[in-house]
Amino acid sequence: MPGWDSLHAVAWIQHAAQFLGLLVIVLLAAAAAIAYFYLPRAPWPETIEISRLPSRTRWFTIKRLWLRTRWLETAAAVAVALLIVAEIAAYGFGIRKDALLASAEQARVDQLRGEIASLQRDGKQVAALQRQSKEIEARRAAEQARSASEIARLELALSDTEGKLIALQRTRGQRRLSKDEKQTLIAALKPFAGQKVTIAFIRGDDEAGNLAEDFLGVFDAAGWDHGGEAGVSTQQWDRDPVGVEITLNEADARAGRISAGVGALINVVRRLRLTQDNTIYMNGEVPAGQVQLKVGKKLRN
Repeated sequence: MPGWDSLHAVAWIQHAAQFLGLLVIVLLAAAAAIAYFYLPRAPWPETIEISRLPSRTRWFTIKRLWLRTRWLETAAAVAVALLIVAEIAAYGFGIRKDALLASAEQARVDQLRGEIASLQRDGKQVAALQRQSKEIEARRAAEQARSASEIARLELALSDTEGKLIALQRTRGQRRLSKDEKQTLIAALKPFAGQKVTIAFIRGDDEAGNLAEDFLGVFDAAGWDHGGEAGVSTQQWDRDPVGVEITLNEADARAGRISAGVGALINVVRRLRLTQDNTIYMNGEVPAGQVQLKVGKKLRN
């Protein structure tokens, strides 16, 4: 049947059948009302002469006669049959509509279940991908940590090698500050411009004098106050210094009053391996707040 599988068509036919049945019921009710008001209450005679009736009652009499004919009976039977057919059609199409609605709901439920299952599968895939991503990130972090540790180790080894090379070069030939060493010293000391410093080297040692002259140029470039020519002296010590020695005022050293500039000088000469060891010397003759840089003998291997 055309439209039997269409919910829209089935619903339309059901509504049409219901409307037709309602219309037939209304027509039957109207026919019953007409019959009630126009049919006589008393028995009818066997024969009626219409021509003998008064003209004003003739029309009503004809109506009453027509209502008693078989045409009225036939029309009533057809109306009842039509009502039955309409009700049966409405009932049948109503059942079909309910079946189609149930089928549509079941299809919708199946679709939702499929979507839920698909989402669950996608969720499992996302969880697996997230676990893989975390594992990759963990491996990457471990590799980066190993790389950073290896780089630090290599940098330390390189710094140690460079220091040894500088020390080796210093033990050979004339002792002078290289261009890079001067730049390193100036960069480290310049933030502390104004720091008071004096320079002393072994009397009669030309190499020590040349190195002291290099330091004098560094202090000038860094803005340190060495007191001009009065701040540079040659001396004869009971114990000749070796390499570069940093000497502080004894009271300042014992009290721990070491300025940031002096600390920077100590650190940079150690880093450049200009000192024989890490010893910091002190002397009461060095004025308070000042530092003395002694240039002694060539460093030993």
